[in-house]
Amino acid sequence: MGVFHFPVKIVSHDGCLAELGNELSRLGARFPLIITDPGIVKAGILDKITKRLKDQKISFTVFDGVEPDPKIRNVKEAVKIVGNGSHDVLVGLGGGSSIDAAKAVSILATNELDLREFQGPREAYPRTPLPLITIPTTAGTGSEVSSAAVIVDEEKKYKMFFKSPQIFSKVAFLDADVLAGIPSRIAAETGADTLTHAFESFFNPNVTFVTERASLGSIELVFENLRSFVANTRNRQRAQNMLNASCLAGIAMTTAGLGLVHGLAHPVGVRGKIGHGLACGILLPPVLRFNWPANPERYLKLAPAIDWRIRVEYPRDRDASLQVIEEVDALLRDIGIPVKLSDAHAALDDADAVVAEASASFLSQINPRPASKTDIEQIIREIS
Repeated sequence: MGVFHFPVKIVSHDGCLAELGNELSRLGARFPLIITDPGIVKAGILDKITKRLKDQKISFTVFDGVEPDPKIRNVKEAVKIVGNGSHDVLVGLGGGSSIDAAKAVSILATNELDLREFQGPREAYPRTPLPLITIPTTAGTGSEVSSAAVIVDEEKKYKMFFKSPQIFSKVAFLDADVLAGIPSRIAAETGADTLTHAFESFFNPNVTFVTERASLGSIELVFENLRSFVANTRNRQRAQNMLNASCLAGIAMTTAGLGLVHGLAHPVGVRGKIGHGLACGILLPPVLRFNWPANPERYLKLAPAIDWRIRVEYPRDRDASLQVIEEVDALLRDIGIPVKLSDAHAALDDADAVVAEASASFLSQINPRPASKTDIEQIIREIS
């Protein structure tokens, strides 16, 4: 696959949110609905945004009811606010949960159907979704630049997947001012998500020369910055670098796609009641080991982005390619990501359901090494 198209305007520098009002004007938007979560409000991050809007006399409304792993009910509640007003743009402020919820709201705000009917990839929806601006407050999901969203169907206990070029953000703001100072645990788990996006998009069969370079750039930034950022999240340069790493990985995964880690992480997160980034961090090393026999040579291309000394200390190709996985494992342990679910005081409430959902996922088959049900069962045993 050799096609790359990317429609999101990315504004990336410390303090760039000062340009929010100008971007709203450029889009012809006059009445934004900010979609966020209670944690963002409590942390005072929302105030940083609303103060800028008030200073520029821009009217707005806030919906702050997004839950972790956003639910259908969160989307419906926000859509009611849109229906009761004349909002002409949405602002997704927060981590992947708030931004994914905002994407789903943008779809339902103009299409009066059950959200479940819109699952899967689509070129277009019956009516064009509301335009969206994204402001990530974590460096992990890459949702601010992706054309996908994940919403939990609580009744059926699974994560619904949505993907369309119509839910790309119009503008993404990457501003260290809203990331610096986040809890170290969140920095670690979202950083693990970034690393997973970068690795899976790098190995995906749909990789292009552009996405490969984006993946490698993200991996290099993560290895240079994540340990130090987790240790001191107030470091604004590290924060900006991690936002950029997450953005690059988001660009890569949107075009190239993901793989088995995500095919497993979605049901493991729901059934294990753990965050998505934590699930990815636990699953990434065992899946990298599972994938290694399919293309060990490709692991060698990652060595310079991780640490130039790998090729010096491990001159044999086989040893160097395996050391790439060990470096990933070491990074994740250094930032506090556990090896097993039990180390995180978590357990799957229905391991068979996880295996069934992961086996049925297209991500398990587009993975560099197709995973059978038996393979998936073995990985689940390994992480339990």
